[in-house]
Amino acid sequence: MWISWRYTNVMKINTMLSAAVGIFALSLMSANAQEKVKLMLKWEPGKTYVNKQTMNMKMSMNQGGQNMAISQTMTQTYTNSVTKAAEGNMVTMSFEDVAMKMEMNGAAMMDLDSKNPETLKGPEAAVVTEMLKVKVSALYGADGQIMKVEEPQGGGGMLDQFMDAETLKHMMKASNDYLPTKPIAVGEAWVATTILPMKQLGGDIKVVMDMKLNSVTGGMADIAYTGKMTMPEGNGNIDIESRKFDGTLLFDIKLGQIKKVTTDMDMSITAPGAAAGMPIKALTTVELTEVKGS
Repeated sequence: MWISWRYTNVMKINTMLSAAVGIFALSLMSANAQEKVKLMLKWEPGKTYVNKQTMNMKMSMNQGGQNMAISQTMTQTYTNSVTKAAEGNMVTMSFEDVAMKMEMNGAAMMDLDSKNPETLKGPEAAVVTEMLKVKVSALYGADGQIMKVEEPQGGGGMLDQFMDAETLKHMMKASNDYLPTKPIAVGEAWVATTILPMKQLGGDIKVVMDMKLNSVTGGMADIAYTGKMTMPEGNGNIDIESRKFDGTLLFDIKLGQIKKVTTDMDMSITAPGAAAGMPIKALTTVELTEVKGS
């Protein structure tokens, strides 16, 4: 029974942390401390933006008096393909490949890789195969603001336990939650708030971050942020103690896309009736690796 709990909850936590890593944006070629830049997304029809996300997570939990040290690595390549729409640009996200590895007390417990079909065995493999069928589309206006998110295609099944429709839709619209509502100068800061739908964990996760534009050099904007994650009051399922939520972001101004974002998290998650929380540390990196198309 604890084996099933381990896989299910660790993968839920993995999904939660991946979703917490938001998408940020900014636009302009260069700036100094006196100039202000307008932060917005740019999408060019006919192009496909390829991103690679890697998350390394370490956690420990006590099961029946036995301490279990768990380490997990999840990598995924996802694309955002852009087509022209009547009112703006339609951006469709899909997953190209997914890999998950997990060890417990140094012993291998899971090693799944969508690029190697021989590894896709056991019930957890269904999560990987279902992710490859998912497509989520969002309509963006000329100002880079999201206008609407379509219902996801694909998914369901076992994947729905970890990454349901609301979570997938949030992945498409989270970027606008992080953008300031007015132009920002180097050295200025703003507060970003987003809500992550996590019914599997008993309620939505609120993420509040203090963002700061540190510099704009060589066509790259450098942003730093720090924040925390909290569960809503009255949630009876799980509690999150956010100890650290820091990160950096590089933005390619000419391209109008994030080049690289890294988030370092340290937290403790406590389930109902648990004597102590589960300490969790995770380092997540998302990098734009290629832009395809004309």
